[in-house]
Amino acid sequence: MRLQIGDYTLTLVSDGFFSIDGGTMFGIIPKTIWGRLVTTDEKNRTKLALNSLLIQYKNKNVLVNAGIGEKFNKKYEKIYKIDHQETITSSLKKINLSPEDIDFIIFTHLHLDHCGGATRFENGKSIPLFPRAQYIIQKAEWESATHPNELTKGSYLQDNILPLKERLILIEGDISLTKFGAPGIKLIKTGGHSDGHQIIEVTANGKKAVYLSDLIPTSKHIPLPYLMAYDIDSLQVLNKKRALLKKSVDENYLIIWEHDPEYFYSKIGFYNGNYFAKDSVKL
Repeated sequence: MRLQIGDYTLTLVSDGFFSIDGGTMFGIIPKTIWGRLVTTDEKNRTKLALNSLLIQYKNKNVLVNAGIGEKFNKKYEKIYKIDHQETITSSLKKINLSPEDIDFIIFTHLHLDHCGGATRFENGKSIPLFPRAQYIIQKAEWESATHPNELTKGSYLQDNILPLKERLILIEGDISLTKFGAPGIKLIKTGGHSDGHQIIEVTANGKKAVYLSDLIPTSKHIPLPYLMAYDIDSLQVLNKKRALLKKSVDENYLIIWEHDPEYFYSKIGFYNGNYFAKDSVKL
């Protein structure tokens, strides 16, 4: 699936699906409420997409996030119910690209389901899957990922992270990719979900699309209190989310969902004090 924003071509790149505990995905919201919005399996897991985003401009290929990857053993594949009918590599192949064609990978953050696909095992060692790519990451995120604590170490797997260190571009705060010839791509640090979580804006010719990653992971998470238990600072996520939803209504821009198993992108509406998804495009 593709979306055109001026000279920027945005293409969904799937790494399949996985499933995690529904209660964790909705935090303080009771299942009697969130259970009306999503289905769960016998282990209370809800299905989520692993949708990375390819941004193409001036013969450059920029991948935003890299999915969960294929390094898990059978035990963890079963725990996360990983569905790899599609992978990052197979999805790229469908659009006549390979890992060798990727110039940059922007990570919104380094949790296992966003960066695991950037590496692969070879002879028992984790190595980069994308041999030419440089990796753009918030410095705060890199520090958190390489020095995890008891709360975060389950999300920051070192086999996913340490092989990237030789080709890092560490940034601090909000930047545009002007020096890489892409002034329409802007990285905005939000924090909240993780120390260095960032979102990606693509703007051109009066149009804008924003890839929210885990700030708002699916269209079912639009109501303001619908936050994840994974968020390390729920109040910060709430404040960023409120501001972003208002701005999206005011400016009428598109929201691209990373984990929504049903929709690629939506616009945001506001009625009677509530935000909601509208004009959504199915996967």
